[in-house]
Amino acid sequence: MFVKECLLLKCYKQALPILQNDITEIDVQSTAISYTDHLLYHYYGAMIYIGLKNYERALYFLKLVISAPANVTSQIQIEAYKKFTLVSLLLHGKIAQLPKYTANVVFRSVKNQCQAYQDYASAFESLNVKRLRNEFNKWTDAFRKDKNLGLAKQTLDAIYRRNIQQLTQTYLTLSLADIADAVGLEGHDAPKMAESYVLRMIESREIFATISHSHQNGMVSFHDNPDRYDTSLTITQLEEQINKATTVSERVIKTDRIVGCSKEYLQKSQHILAGGAIPGGLGPGDDPDFLGGGGGYENFIDDGKYFS
Repeated sequence: MFVKECLLLKCYKQALPILQNDITEIDVQSTAISYTDHLLYHYYGAMIYIGLKNYERALYFLKLVISAPANVTSQIQIEAYKKFTLVSLLLHGKIAQLPKYTANVVFRSVKNQCQAYQDYASAFESLNVKRLRNEFNKWTDAFRKDKNLGLAKQTLDAIYRRNIQQLTQTYLTLSLADIADAVGLEGHDAPKMAESYVLRMIESREIFATISHSHQNGMVSFHDNPDRYDTSLTITQLEEQINKATTVSERVIKTDRIVGCSKEYLQKSQHILAGGAIPGGLGPGDDPDFLGGGGGYENFIDDGKYFS
């Protein structure tokens, strides 16, 4: 698989021309693509986007893996949920919601097998730095075993940014020393560390602020978003999104009609109306080898430094 090879070689950008094209339908008969192929393609794709720090796209790919129809939870889905949790924290500060159509068996499996990640997410959502560090130390071995240590380390940095964002909702001005104290930065150079965080967040447009050093400790003034979203670029982007939404809507309507008229759908519908169970399963069954030895999986996922 080309995407897997790009991941192995760390040539992330070379995979983008393929990954940027969303898959909306698969002809199984002509391509011989299996359920597991679908899971692995989007799982590998998510890892590439994580490597490129495109967390929004990574989260989308991980959702596709986790929400894939299943009667039995795949180990690939379990591993995807672990990364999904950490990427959610980096992107949204909390675990993102999964689609309502996610199989109940998957919900139960991730709840039972991903307790470390759920506890860690709960600590992050509290915005308590000490609590998060305690949870990180508690689950370090689990993160390392899952090859997610690098991602988990990034959340230790992200919680400071999340706390600074919270301050912008309450204060108009604060000294760098006060910011350092409020977000949990420690040490004699805490104000300098706070300034570094603020500058990076201004640069990435996570916050809008100015720093003045006329005050002894340095003062930060927080501002509202100055963008009025009335530029020609904004209008062009809006039109592009509207066109995409229209295309997706038309595709959904077309697919719904095709499925509704298909022989398989009609047979299953009649079977359900007759009070019988649907024969066969949607899931892949057990797949113990796909994420274990023999697939080269251990060689290219995050080893604690890979995504740090």
